[in-house]
Amino acid sequence: MKTKNIWLSAGLLIVILVLINLVSQNFFFRFDLTDNERYSVSPVTKNILAQIDDPVTVKIYYSEKFPRQLISVKQYVMDMLEEYRAYAGNKLEYEFVEIGAENKDREQEALQYGIQPVQANITESDEIKVQRIFLGIVFLYGDAKEVIPFARNIEQLEYDMTGAIKKLIASSPPKIGWLTGHGEPELFGRDQAMQKALAEIRKNYALEAVNLSTVEKIPDDLTVLVALAPKAVFNEADLYKLDQYIMRGGRMAVFASTKRIDMQNQFMPVQPNPQNLNDIFLKYGFAIDEQLIIDKQCYQVQAMQNLGPIQIPVSIDYQFAPRLTNFDKDNPIVSRLGEVGFFFASQINNNIDSVATDRLFL
Repeated sequence: MKTKNIWLSAGLLIVILVLINLVSQNFFFRFDLTDNERYSVSPVTKNILAQIDDPVTVKIYYSEKFPRQLISVKQYVMDMLEEYRAYAGNKLEYEFVEIGAENKDREQEALQYGIQPVQANITESDEIKVQRIFLGIVFLYGDAKEVIPFARNIEQLEYDMTGAIKKLIASSPPKIGWLTGHGEPELFGRDQAMQKALAEIRKNYALEAVNLSTVEKIPDDLTVLVALAPKAVFNEADLYKLDQYIMRGGRMAVFASTKRIDMQNQFMPVQPNPQNLNDIFLKYGFAIDEQLIIDKQCYQVQAMQNLGPIQIPVSIDYQFAPRLTNFDKDNPIVSRLGEVGFFFASQINNNIDSVATDRLFL
């Protein structure tokens, strides 16, 4: 009886293994057992990888001698590319190209692709030497290419890699409209911080200036229309064009305030901002209020404190600069953000009865 039970158990085990093998041929599973799912790619990345029609070739150029502080980054690049290939199948191939002292042709090839080395300290025979280090990634798709000059930021690596692939396989990049003519920052202005931010956007999107005074209607092929810090009143024709764009299903991202902050003005640092976009917002049940947001969790500023006959600088909490943390880890837009600061942000009132609101263009 005992022998019969052993054979029965063995037979059941064989049947289960056969069934698992049959199921595994039709279904694909990968498990990330790290605490923060560090090596798991987002659903957005998986979707983009599934859209690849023709093969994408990835070349990773790295230095033969590598500093210890960057070894984890190099390993992360390898692990992430293996994860990408698991979801892209035979539509993605990658190759690691080592650059050493005896293969200057590889170094020249990397430089021609646009890969930029950085200076790093290398410990060699108990001696620290400064050396040029390569860790760049090239994505090739037909005659097109995208380059990550140096993969130093692990937290941003998936964003950069997926963005490069998306840009390569897209027939044309998504288009963002940039509203101008009401005091907004110009697309090609002199503000270096703004130009650096716009350069990041241009990696994956085409930016197009939209001046309401020179167009009959806002183009329908925009992915989104951005209104960044308008400082002038929109006339009736401008508001009509914006409203019609939204009514046609257009999307609009507005970064605006009812206040203008001038810290150089000691008598009136907070002044009214004349933009009147609330004329449109009220139709949709919300408006930008006059109140500014304050928060106990905030950034600090330096202030001078009198200490007898002298003044000393001290750090104090500045509640008009809220500091946001603890973002939703399941949301790919904010999941990898450490913190975000808002300075003099206006409150949003979303308790307005949009049906009873008698405003423009009803």
